Amino acid sequence: MAYNKQTWKDEIPDLTKPIKDASGKQKTDPQTGRPLYELVQEGTRITSARLNHAEQGIEDAHILIEQLAQEWGGSFVASPNGTAGFQFTVSGLTVSWTAGVGYVAGRRFDVAAGSLTLNPTQGQYIYLDTDGVVKRTTSQTTANAGLLLWYFATDASKVITSTDKRRTITPDSFVRREEVVLKEQGKGLSTNDYSNTEKAKVQDHGQRLTVIENEMNEADPIPATLKPGIQTITADRTTPFNVSSIKGRTLINLLGRDGNCEDASKWDSWQSVLANDTENFTLGSKSLKITISGSNTVGTGGTKQAVPLKAGRYYIIISECKNGNATQVHAYLSGVTSTKSSLMANTTKFTTVYKAYNPTSDTNVTAVGEVRGTGGQYGYIDAIRLYEITAAEYAALDSMTPEQIAEKYPYVDDVKPIRNPYMILYGKNLLPPFTEWERWELNAGLDITIKSPYTASFAHNPSHNIFARYYVPCIPAEMYTLSYIANPSNATGYYYYTDKEKNRLNNATLYRGTSTAPLGAAFIEVVLKAIDGNNAAITGGATYDSVMLNIGDAALPFEPQNNDYVFYDTVLHSNADGTVRDELFYRDGQPRKLKRIEVSLLAGHLPWLFQTDFAGYKQVKCLINNGKTDSEQVIKHDGKIISHVYPTTGSDQSFLATDGYLYITIPDTDSGWGENYKPSEDEIKAYFNGWKIYNSDVTTAENARQSGSYNGTGTRSWVSLTGVIETASLATAMSRTPNGFTSYRLIYQLAQPFEVPVTSEGKITLHEGTNVLEVGTGVVIREATKPFYIANEKLYVISNTTDAKSK
Repeated sequence: MAYNKQTWKDEIPDLTKPIKDASGKQKTDPQTGRPLYELVQEGTRITSARLNHAEQGIEDAHILIEQLAQEWGGSFVASPNGTAGFQFTVSGLTVSWTAGVGYVAGRRFDVAAGSLTLNPTQGQYIYLDTDGVVKRTTSQTTANAGLLLWYFATDASKVITSTDKRRTITPDSFVRREEVVLKEQGKGLSTNDYSNTEKAKVQDHGQRLTVIENEMNEADPIPATLKPGIQTITADRTTPFNVSSIKGRTLINLLGRDGNCEDASKWDSWQSVLANDTENFTLGSKSLKITISGSNTVGTGGTKQAVPLKAGRYYIIISECKNGNATQVHAYLSGVTSTKSSLMANTTKFTTVYKAYNPTSDTNVTAVGEVRGTGGQYGYIDAIRLYEITAAEYAALDSMTPEQIAEKYPYVDDVKPIRNPYMILYGKNLLPPFTEWERWELNAGLDITIKSPYTASFAHNPSHNIFARYYVPCIPAEMYTLSYIANPSNATGYYYYTDKEKNRLNNATLYRGTSTAPLGAAFIEVVLKAIDGNNAAITGGATYDSVMLNIGDAALPFEPQNNDYVFYDTVLHSNADGTVRDELFYRDGQPRKLKRIEVSLLAGHLPWLFQTDFAGYKQVKCLINNGKTDSEQVIKHDGKIISHVYPTTGSDQSFLATDGYLYITIPDTDSGWGENYKPSEDEIKAYFNGWKIYNSDVTTAENARQSGSYNGTGTRSWVSLTGVIETASLATAMSRTPNGFTSYRLIYQLAQPFEVPVTSEGKITLHEGTNVLEVGTGVVIREATKPFYIANEKLYVISNTTDAKSK
């Protein structure tokens, strides 16, 4: 838009030459009464047209400024003197900011310093709104509609993480861009006005302009393939990090829950004595101890339930084994040949062993734990799992260590999907404030004095080892550097590398400064105390300030730990072989899930129907909407994995048919339905609610759980499947017993997938250089609790194990 400039001139009278009328009296202006004089210079006349023209020019200027601001940055923090405003500080739940100049959608605001109070236990965005007021919100979309400044996450009393989200533009950015535009061919001066060197610059102006504009704008997200655990991502500038895709994975332990080894009665012995051991275990509170009996050289324990394997498919059995005083301990599958196996003789700790199988024919197998030695010798097995894997995973086993296999295929009871994935981006400083360190001292708060979050003094006590320690997750082959300011200057901190059990590696080699994490390293154990570089005590004590551990071969400038995170409240499943998966992704900046797998409880609320009576078992069915044929996986109430068989040939089998019905066969001994007895729809529902029918005229509830049945005569009664609770009326409610009851579960592929929104919290921004990222699952974003008020003590109790009302 153009503005035609008006040149205004002052009116200059000659006060020595008054204008007089015929009578000799000085004339006056008839409108203002001002005396009139002859003019030296005639002034510009003020008219409404000219005033309106001036007003229009002012308006056009404001519009132009806003358009330029939008063109150059839209919403940004201006930094006219090289120092950006809106610097935040925190105290408890109160955040304060310095004065600043901010543009919101092209509108300029001068904002004074101020403060506001954050909500506890929440992630919140601080932003400058379109009315020029600094506000807070939990919605990133709302914050992005204004000028996003900072992100804070809080606990009940303080800020726990903060992330600088300011987008700052300096005058230098404008000057550099203007220089390129002026040299653009066809604009401003022509290329003939430049030397050959300058002409070359003109030719690549587009590329340079793109670079500068990229510096002014938010960088594009960096694509990366992530894996569970600790890893690094390198960024050449501060960059937002969004998940492009997380795919689901469902581990199905074909042994159900028997492999947790908490109940020795679920295992059969051969040439052995089986017992649960409460001193040696890796899972729960027990392991299975196998003692070789008599003069035998081998003793085994095997699962009572057989598992069907399919020809041409791939399987792996994994166990944690510890040798007691025998020769070797391992686990395998009976009745099928393995080409990949391992044995274990370690008596100091549990070690992962595995065997992989590719059967050439269909077969039923049991899981076996075996101890080799002589009579009376023993070993332990725990966390036994049997998974079906893909051909690619089978082939990859040759290049994996047992530790990597254990990490990739952890133990689960029956079925476990990916639940609540999370990512934590650690700040450049991998060490937290001293308040989070483990401290060893005789006099708490006196031997070690924390003066500030990253400053602490350590006393020397010849009779007691006074030190502070912190374990930092690390990555083998990466370089790490420990730095600090020490007083006296010869005070020296150090660190060790440890395995995942925090046992020191390489004969407890001590490191200072920079080193490379060795193979097998899982943690860096950082230690500070009052010693010098020769490990000699400093009797006057020592102070360490600005303590920092960073990744890389050189110490970085100190900064406090500033972690980012993102949590997702969702469950991601896959089918049994992993070929069909739920997927977490972003659409329009918001996380969503493409739901391909459905999970349902097969309980009494469903419309069950009787189908067919077979010898020893019965088939029932239930209508399943939007299910893909033969895609089901059913888990029984006791954790047993129900086999998919079409058509069914025995009990504990299922298939999802083209008519939309799920068909399941149920053993008569489980349900209590006698041979040739046709259960009613309500009696079928009662079974799926955890009840077994029996004739109370001929047996007791306790015996009925083992051998009771009902054939249509006598008194109908029901006993719970997981405890001796009985009822004489038709059981319509879910069984509630001290041992608990878990319903049948159904996992199946949807015939028509659909999208659902996903709740998330937090955001990750990569800093320039090497970033340390942790990826995991199972985070609890908001743990539910029910406070219980004790009136006579005037206090609330949360999760008190001695008070049932507060659980």
